[in-house]
Amino acid sequence: MTNMPARLSTLEREISALTEKLSPCGGDEVGKCIASLMDAGMMIPASIQAADPIEEYRIALKVVPIHGLRTVFVKLKRGEYDLPNRSFLPIPSEMAAFALAECRSLREERMRASEMIKAARENAEFGSPTMSRFGLKDLRVTHQERARALAGHGYVKVADGINQQMFGSLAKSRGLPAGSVLLWAIDEVWAPEAVARYVDLSRVESSKRMAAPEREMLSPERAAELEKMLALPDAKDIRAEQMAYRSLVENEVAAVKGDEEVSHAA
Repeated sequence: MTNMPARLSTLEREISALTEKLSPCGGDEVGKCIASLMDAGMMIPASIQAADPIEEYRIALKVVPIHGLRTVFVKLKRGEYDLPNRSFLPIPSEMAAFALAECRSLREERMRASEMIKAARENAEFGSPTMSRFGLKDLRVTHQERARALAGHGYVKVADGINQQMFGSLAKSRGLPAGSVLLWAIDEVWAPEAVARYVDLSRVESSKRMAAPEREMLSPERAAELEKMLALPDAKDIRAEQMAYRSLVENEVAAVKGDEEVSHAA
């Protein structure tokens, strides 16, 4: 593919930008943030008894990503967090948790870009059994391998059928265990077992249904049209997102055909 170097360069720039946003903010940045929030009228919680309360925030927040700290700073000023009393700052550990949660989607984006680079560099391995019919390494296989690796590191699958949009919604609403990882090519979410064991997974399923966008069921006529389109030869240069969308359409067409077979059998 003649545009491969350009695509790799774009992905590498994307990873560099995301890595910069995910770099630790440092104690000085934390001190400025807390001082500015206090200047805006927010107060240190009475539960913090340390002689230097701002130092407690520096200790807790200096390693969180700069993007997370700055996002929390803006949201606190706007009153966007559901706090018992918006006149008071969250305690240091809670503020650190907010900052880390705000960076979850960036980590997923960086991971996705890294995996796309890896797959692009391996697309010369046409004889490999992990190659898809598109001539590219199938990222679904890559994510299945990663799922096995996560299982070996104490992770468990907590949800499936989760796409990136749903994962973002669930992460914002705290509908997933802390530290959850989205394997977007296979629509699975994995989380550390030590955290997942304390989470009611039935609530995860309920949250998943609430976050799922409504999709109109295909008519038999539309399914027949799409089936003809799917039978056409694929382009030589097809992106992972296109592969994933094709798989989604194939599943929807198969679901319609399955319903028709059940109806005829009845």
